[in-house]
Amino acid sequence: MTGTIILPYSAKRVTRTDLDEIGARIARRAPLVSFQPFDVAFPPAWLEGPFRAPVVTVTLNVTGAKRLLKRVPGPKYVAANPTKLALLKHLAASGLPVPVSAPLTESFTPDPAQFGPYLTVKTMAPGTSRAKGIVSLKTADFAGQRAKLLKTYAEEIAAGHRPIVQRYVPTGKRPTHVRVSCVFGRAVVSFRTTAPKPFDPESMRGIVGGVSTSNAAATRSRTLEAEAEVVELGERAAKAFPDIPVIATDIIRASDTGQLFCLEANVGNLAALSAPICDELRADLGGQALLDQFGAYDVIAETFLEKLEAAR
Repeated sequence: MTGTIILPYSAKRVTRTDLDEIGARIARRAPLVSFQPFDVAFPPAWLEGPFRAPVVTVTLNVTGAKRLLKRVPGPKYVAANPTKLALLKHLAASGLPVPVSAPLTESFTPDPAQFGPYLTVKTMAPGTSRAKGIVSLKTADFAGQRAKLLKTYAEEIAAGHRPIVQRYVPTGKRPTHVRVSCVFGRAVVSFRTTAPKPFDPESMRGIVGGVSTSNAAATRSRTLEAEAEVVELGERAAKAFPDIPVIATDIIRASDTGQLFCLEANVGNLAALSAPICDELRADLGGQALLDQFGAYDVIAETFLEKLEAAR
């Protein structure tokens, strides 16, 4: 096999270690393939070409690199950044299990037969994390709290990011979920996040914030976990976005029925592998254990080579 794999990256999320490890694995599998990473903050002159054909461009994080690739031939898997709502709608349209959801509007009233006894209201604004903008309440209380909710999210609504109302799915004594991060539909890391304290949705009075979620508290626990059924669902979700290299899906299992749901999909990044911004996560999960869970760098190299082969 010959050809060129171009990898635009952001130095905040992809490190020299990542590049060296991926490059070494590509070289072992395909010595004649040229692996050409570059930091998007410093576009290299070689982007003008020529290139050893075929050529494929791939990314591991959202970089905005497309504008730099005008003279680069071949397929470009350079992720745009679709909205949270667009990603959620696409999951549902692709047949993935998603909790019943609807936009928060002035006239919306949830049907308890569809939405169940408890609700979550979630921001759809970009760049939010750690359960920011997520609240819960009883379905029976929604009508009385609608005005307050609309006021809470007024700025986001004005900016075109209307929140959604979603059926709250209890996951056990303590809220918990699993995030499965995939590269081109293959799992690279899977870990569980669990809230530090029990939460009983029946105890809710009015609108409740972070205690109803697994990710809000700094004292949350995070552990590697690769339950086959959950990983398979995460990979299915990622494959629903074939042009986006990295998709991270948050998955929950209903404690009453055992059914799995895709809570949301994110245009992911793999900063967890070695980037300093994820030092805390690696400390929780174990840095080497994270890399060994699925053979992260091997998976990345193999999927990149598969995309190169497909470009012939």
